[in-house]
Amino acid sequence: MADLGILLQYAETVKKRLIAQQQSFASNLQAVEQVWKTIKPEQLPLAAYQIPAIEKPTQGYSIIAADSSPLELSRHRAVELKAVSLARVYTDYQKGKETIERKIIDLQKDDVATLSNPLLELEFSVGAKYPAQCVLIDGSLIRWQWEQLEKATKEKLVIKYTQLLVDSYQKHSPVLAVIDRSQGRDVVDEIEKVTGQDYQGVLDEDLFGQVLMSNSFSPVFMASSPILKLDERYKVGFVYYKCAVRNAKSEVSGGNGGVIRIEFLLGQDLAEEAWGMLIDQVNKGKGYPFVIARAHDTCVVKKKDKWLLEQTLMKYGAMSQKERLKQMG
Repeated sequence: MADLGILLQYAETVKKRLIAQQQSFASNLQAVEQVWKTIKPEQLPLAAYQIPAIEKPTQGYSIIAADSSPLELSRHRAVELKAVSLARVYTDYQKGKETIERKIIDLQKDDVATLSNPLLELEFSVGAKYPAQCVLIDGSLIRWQWEQLEKATKEKLVIKYTQLLVDSYQKHSPVLAVIDRSQGRDVVDEIEKVTGQDYQGVLDEDLFGQVLMSNSFSPVFMASSPILKLDERYKVGFVYYKCAVRNAKSEVSGGNGGVIRIEFLLGQDLAEEAWGMLIDQVNKGKGYPFVIARAHDTCVVKKKDKWLLEQTLMKYGAMSQKERLKQMG
């Protein structure tokens, strides 16, 4: 048993380190805020498109959201399984109707779920035969994970992904990607380039949590990533929005609790009403789009359901010696 005195001494050491980190963060954040007040627009990668003034959230609209979750069973179990669970939620607020659809796609043995999920999720969301005026997805539109793939493979994926986005925009169902607790530093990085300073620990959402008024958007910035250069239509803009309703769950888990990042395709037709729909969804979800939260809750396969699936398929597989020993205790 560890000596209590030693543990308390260690706790004091950690406490001092954390206090120093908090003080450093507060100082850096204050410095970034001051620079933001004086920085010139031409010093930032601003997009030509800017968010229109939204008087009030859009009402009586139709919207789709989709999300995905990996479905895997241990390779030591009776059945080796690797798949993606998809969920799509369509809500028509004019008719007061909600439609939920689920789908499970089996992955090839060599497929990596984190690389396959985004394309499958986008295909599922924009492939719905419903008259949605907006499509919301969870996470980024920038597929930086594909950078590790061979050139021909990633080019093929990017072209297909971009085409799905363009087609959806042209059908007047723009895709907006929403990121809660974003770790992005794109704007802070640009400020660091201007000042030559290092604002360690400060994220974009920290900055905009301070400088934005509630229910307001930051300027729209142009994203820069090597993967975006593989298709000339793959131009992504991003903007930060400070919610009027604070997300208590995000605050508890360490997020800013009031700032989300939204990404969308630049150079495409995007109706002003889409931003009003987004605001309404964020208000309904108390800081995060309600319809995405519905899709997420639906797509996740719970532990007890995985166990039931495994039991159903067990007789068709073979349990490994390691798993037998684990079950024997």
